[in-house]
Amino acid sequence: MVASNSVIQLLLGAKRAVGDAVQTISRTLSGHVRNTYKEVDQGTEIFRSANRQATDRLVFTHALEDARNAELHGRFDTGPHGAFRMDGNSGALWNPMRPEPPYEMVERYREMYENTIRLPDRERRPALEEMWDQFRDYPVDFHKFDTLHRNLGELSEQLGARPEEVRIVMRHQLRELFANKDIAIRVTPQGLAGVLHHKRFVTAVEISHPDSNVVRSRIALHDDCFGYDRRGYPPELRPVSGYVRILGEQASGARDSDALAVYGDVQVVLKPEVLGRATACVGDAVTYSHYTRPSPLLKPDAWSYGIVPHGAADTEFGYRAPLGVLAGIDRKYDSADFLRHQYVEAQVHGGVKISDIDHVIFPGEPSGGLVEALSSVREGGIPWKILPLRPE
Repeated sequence: MVASNSVIQLLLGAKRAVGDAVQTISRTLSGHVRNTYKEVDQGTEIFRSANRQATDRLVFTHALEDARNAELHGRFDTGPHGAFRMDGNSGALWNPMRPEPPYEMVERYREMYENTIRLPDRERRPALEEMWDQFRDYPVDFHKFDTLHRNLGELSEQLGARPEEVRIVMRHQLRELFANKDIAIRVTPQGLAGVLHHKRFVTAVEISHPDSNVVRSRIALHDDCFGYDRRGYPPELRPVSGYVRILGEQASGARDSDALAVYGDVQVVLKPEVLGRATACVGDAVTYSHYTRPSPLLKPDAWSYGIVPHGAADTEFGYRAPLGVLAGIDRKYDSADFLRHQYVEAQVHGGVKISDIDHVIFPGEPSGGLVEALSSVREGGIPWKILPLRPE
C-alpha cells in the first residue's frame, strides 16, 4: 500500500511538473524568459527542473518518515532553543534570538500591507507609518517573514504536504547536515596577515564606511535576527561570517567552481568550541534574506533551510542558478552545481580571536613571512597544511 501511494504521488508530481515545463517553454519561446547563464542550456534546464519537482514528492514522503522517527527517538536533541553557549574566548553580549512572530500576526501584516499599497500616493505613506506602529512592539522584519511563509506555502503545495510537515523535514535535514561539522573562514594571504597582526578577525562593521551597503545590511541583519542594538553594540563583538564545512576537510576550489573563492582561497578552520556560539543558514544571510534566516547551529530552525519553491529561479531576467540549486528538498550539497553557486553561511558571535583558530589550509606554499607569523603569534603556533586547489 505504501509503495502504491508513492507511485501515485510520483505520477501526480510528474504530471504537474511536465505541465509547468510546457508552460515555461511557451514563455521562453514568447520571449518572457531569457537564459542569461551561459553554461546552462535553457531546454535542458527546464526539463531538469521538471524532473526534480516530480521526484521531490517521492523524496519528501521518505524524508518525512525519517524526520518523525528522529524526533520520536530524540536524535539530534541539543537542548532548548536558548542553550546558546559562550566559550572562554567570547565577550559577546548575547541576546536571545529574535522570536518568530505567530503566523496570525504575519497574516494580519500581509493583509494590511496589501491594502495599504493600493492607496493613492498621498495616502500611502501615512498609512504605512500607522501600520508599522502597530507592529513596532514585535521587533522583526514582518515583510521578510511574510515572504518566508509564502515560499514555504508554495513549496508545500508543490510537495502535496502541509507547511508544518515540510518544516519538520527541513529541520531534520539541517540537523543531519550540521552534525559533527566545523566552521571555517575564507581569506586571502593578505587578509590572514591582518588577522595575525590584530590577533583577531576584524569585522566588516569596523573596516567599512558606516553608510556603505555592507555595513547597513549587516547591522540590519544583526538587529532583525539577533537583537543586537544598531548603534550601541560593540563592533568588535559583532558576528564574524564564515561557512559550515559540510564536506569536511578538503581543498578550496578554483574561482569558477567555488562560490567561496570570492573571499579568498586560504581556509582558516576554527576550533569546535565556537560551535556553541554560532548561527548558520543555507545561502548568504543578506543576499538571500527572503529565502533563509540564521538560527543556532546546534539546533537549527527550518527557516535556515533556504526555502526556494520550484520555478523560482526562472525569472523574467533569466535563470538564477544560485536559486535553482536550492529549489525543493532533494538537494545535492556535494554536487558541482551547489558548490559553484552556494554555501552554508555561519555567523560566529562574540568575535573570533587567534586562540579560536584550529589550523590553516593553504592552496600552495605560503610566504616565509606568513609561516613565521603563524609559528610565533601564540604559544605553540598555529598549525597549517597545503591542499592544492580542486580542479574546475
